[in-house]
Amino acid sequence: MAKENSNPHLFRVPKVETVMGRMNFVLNRCKGKKVLHLGCVDEGSTAERIKSGELLHFKLIDVATEVIGVDISKKGIQLLQEHGADNLVWGNIEQIDEIKELRGHNFDIILLTEVLEHLNNPGFFLQGVKKLFDRNTIMILTVPNGLRLSGLMHQIKGYEFVHPDHNYWFSYMTVKTLMKKNGYNIEEMLVYSFFNSQLTVKNVIKKIWSMIHNKKKKDKISINNIENIKKAQDKPSVLKSGYLFLKRSPELLLRKYIHKRNPFLVADGIIVVVKPEIDEN
Repeated sequence: MAKENSNPHLFRVPKVETVMGRMNFVLNRCKGKKVLHLGCVDEGSTAERIKSGELLHFKLIDVATEVIGVDISKKGIQLLQEHGADNLVWGNIEQIDEIKELRGHNFDIILLTEVLEHLNNPGFFLQGVKKLFDRNTIMILTVPNGLRLSGLMHQIKGYEFVHPDHNYWFSYMTVKTLMKKNGYNIEEMLVYSFFNSQLTVKNVIKKIWSMIHNKKKKDKISINNIENIKKAQDKPSVLKSGYLFLKRSPELLLRKYIHKRNPFLVADGIIVVVKPEIDEN
């Protein structure tokens, strides 16, 4: 067995906290804060997410004391304005220090979720945005995890599963290196996953039983309701749902085992909370 750190290209990955998705984490941190939301439009999915009520910018408006949104998409900003959003600024965040509308503002949180990998020059952004920090400001960034195993089957078949506008894949070490090179201290690092690492086969069986039990109750209540019966026929059966749960149980157990050893392998993305290094000179 190789000695610890004997290979200069081999880095120990920490066992960091895993949160379900990134939305709740971000909203909890932004509650009651003044937030600068960079890349607020969610280009390509804006209309769909507004319609479903899942656009992060509107959720931020509900929980933060003040939100200013910045995006390079003029059409996207117009769409947000049409749905009632204000305090929106058009601009290229790679030259964020040149956006006049942001000068003189103080922020509690600068937020950049799933945007860094789209930029041509993330270093330009990280250097320029420092001018918007005061001593209490933090920046929360999230990026997709380039080392996640969920894309392995696509790779085996000769494909790469990636957003067509992404320029980079990030990992624990590359995020850490990028922050260090640009003069940031990482205050906190977590991973987010769309897989519930707390789920067990026992929980799955309980859920299936609960689904069956609840369905029996509904059937008794609506036995004479023809409209409800028609609707029920359009939905997947409880048995089919149960079968799909059980079918995935080996994957569930494997993912739980891997998660204990290395949470970055099953994580969909990485969350970092950073502040600029203090110049003591």
